[in-house]
Amino acid sequence: MKKNKKGFTLVELLAVVIILIIIILIAVSAIRRNVDKTLDNTIKANAGAYIKAVNSFVEVESIGTASYDDGLFTISQLEEAGVKVSGTKPNDGMLLVSKRRVSSGCLVYDDYHVNFTSGEVLEPEKGPCGEGSIVFNYDYTGREEIWTVPISGHYKLEVWGAQGGSSSYNSSKAEGGYGGYSVGTIYLNQGETFYINVGGKGNSVTYNQTSADISYDSSTGYNGGGYSGVYNDNSSHAGGGGATSIAKESGLLSQLKNSVSNIVIVAGGGGGASTHASYPSYSGTGGSGGGYTGGNGVTGNTTCYHYGTGATQTSVGSIQTCTNDSTASRNEQATNNLDFGMGSNYISNTSGAGYAYSGGGAGLYGGQSGYHAPGSGGSGFIGYALLENSKMKCYNCSETTIPYLKTEKTTCADGNAKEDCAKKGNGYAKITYLDSNESTTDVKFLYSSGNEYVENTGGWTLYNGQNNGRSEKLYNSIRIYCSAKSNSHSSTNTAQNVDSSGYTKLNVVYQIASYSSANDYGKLGISINGSGAYYNSYATGVYLATANINSNSISIGLYDYDVDIRILQVWLSN
Repeated sequence: MKKNKKGFTLVELLAVVIILIIIILIAVSAIRRNVDKTLDNTIKANAGAYIKAVNSFVEVESIGTASYDDGLFTISQLEEAGVKVSGTKPNDGMLLVSKRRVSSGCLVYDDYHVNFTSGEVLEPEKGPCGEGSIVFNYDYTGREEIWTVPISGHYKLEVWGAQGGSSSYNSSKAEGGYGGYSVGTIYLNQGETFYINVGGKGNSVTYNQTSADISYDSSTGYNGGGYSGVYNDNSSHAGGGGATSIAKESGLLSQLKNSVSNIVIVAGGGGGASTHASYPSYSGTGGSGGGYTGGNGVTGNTTCYHYGTGATQTSVGSIQTCTNDSTASRNEQATNNLDFGMGSNYISNTSGAGYAYSGGGAGLYGGQSGYHAPGSGGSGFIGYALLENSKMKCYNCSETTIPYLKTEKTTCADGNAKEDCAKKGNGYAKITYLDSNESTTDVKFLYSSGNEYVENTGGWTLYNGQNNGRSEKLYNSIRIYCSAKSNSHSSTNTAQNVDSSGYTKLNVVYQIASYSSANDYGKLGISINGSGAYYNSYATGVYLATANINSNSISIGLYDYDVDIRILQVWLSN
């Protein structure tokens, strides 16, 4: 092949050209990265300087007509108020001022925006400020946090329950159940105060062969997680995970059983795991936090080993038992130590003999311990009347599409708080400002999981005209007890003079808890101004009944037939 005057063949020359092109491309890419990095650093520095200027201003000055503690301000409002900054000021954006400091916000510089949250300027991103620029994050601290609404508008509430503790003995190890996830949007007014308790992970336990007898640890799972314990037959039992709750009243979830109307949203904690060297089939993972119902503990043999069963919206979990089981008294004792808002923490029966129980996960109602077996998860809660677009997610759990109980299963579990994902480790809470639009809620609640909305109904009254049953209000439900008499209702609960103007349907969510025989189907009776309709369900479970209404003022009667029915939700809609 001929060479050119410099001695290169055409192939060699082509190779040199290609190499030069590659070098140029690499150089251009490196230059672009450096330019982008320089631009990012410049934007972050400008944003930091602007936030510092706003902080200095609001420490001593007023914005608008008031000296300011809390408020959401646009860049133009801040500029008009007199905020000045040396260097480049943002083109647009908004900052949330809380207690005379910028707590979060978003600033726009040309084609980029940069978010500020938790005291940190984040990396710039392309595009304008979007939904979710104002965020309040709450990690586990082991104490109650107080949040005041800074500006009226819609907010997205997200909570994750805590995981139950893990358990190990030699090479045998089991994980605690994951915490559940609950989410909903709500319109809030400036100045409203909410109390946030983020659940703590349950204690993890390793069996110590020097243990002389049973021992337990009550310092587990903040916000209701059940105790952990070890037992001298080579078994260890981890603590339950705490629930994460947002409420309008101060206190741990277990302290609000008589103030359920002030509970806004709950994510259930997972049950504690269990390992048993002598009886490996007892070992297993804790049940995951709920959902409308918590997950069961999972053992190597589900036929006859005493794992805890999940809590529901109206009751605590129980211990799965065998036929003619000698542990009945232990089950009763364990249940007696289980309550609203807290997982089971029972450790020994009344005779004084030691029996080890894993901790149940906390929730609206708590999960049950397992007798030498894993505990179950606590239930979540999205039944607050003003929540919109609400749902719960839990790890491989029971599902329902019923509104205000809506539960979807997920196979995602992560140590970070991720949307639609179960939680490993401690719980978490997140509140995101969405917009300042007025509330668009198009339903009217009459009753929600035991909460009596007197302003809507005039109060529920118990009708005692039937002599074969009784009714009473429990912590968070009206429970209608009945006898096994065929085709006769045992009791009724009524609401008088309900203003139903603008609504066409009455919706009732009810739970069939039990029935007396295979032929006694779950029959709910709904009477509207004396005109009745009846709804049959053919198994235990949760159901939705809908009845048409045709007047502006109605009275409502709810009846049960031959079953144990629990009323969960009652609302008007179109």
